[in-house]
Amino acid sequence: MLLTLRESSGGPWDNIPIEMFIYGAGGAYSWGTLCGALNTSMAIMCLASEKHAEIGNDLIGWYTEFPFPSDKMDAYSHFPKQHQTISKSPLCHVSVSTWANAADSIQRINEKAKKDRCAKVTGDTAARAAELLNQALGGKVVPLYKVPEEFNHCMQCHQGEKSTLDNQQGKMNCNLCHDVADDHPAKTQ
Repeated sequence: MLLTLRESSGGPWDNIPIEMFIYGAGGAYSWGTLCGALNTSMAIMCLASEKHAEIGNDLIGWYTEFPFPSDKMDAYSHFPKQHQTISKSPLCHVSVSTWANAADSIQRINEKAKKDRCAKVTGDTAARAAELLNQALGGKVVPLYKVPEEFNHCMQCHQGEKSTLDNQQGKMNCNLCHDVADDHPAKTQ
């Protein structure tokens, strides 16, 4: 996105060193945190639009539900037609591990196929970010992401000042990492 903005608009975009985003690879120096494609896209959104929170939230929600990688980047890739998975998470380690473990033959993380997959994820994410950014700049922001019912009911008790417990922060699918105890109110109702 930054290179496209440099080519199309120049000005202040010419002064942002692309090297400042290198840390995002592997979810920040291979820690598996926020996907670097999301991280970089949202940094650009913050600089380009006052609506960055709305479109950034929508981008993350889209990422958690999109079947990656699409075939849109296959013409530029070494491994076309890779299998697709939906991560249900914006975290690099969940996205990559879900993909690696879903393959017909399990993919190894440190092989070229995974790097190709992540390059495609970056392309898909940058394309969606550009769409959202163009909508925002055109004054047509239409947020599409809503927390799925699969875990929305969790938020009612655990998230927010007015919730019963107010002991959780985030919008991710809690069921990916947390088991719900048999005596949990959500299971006993």
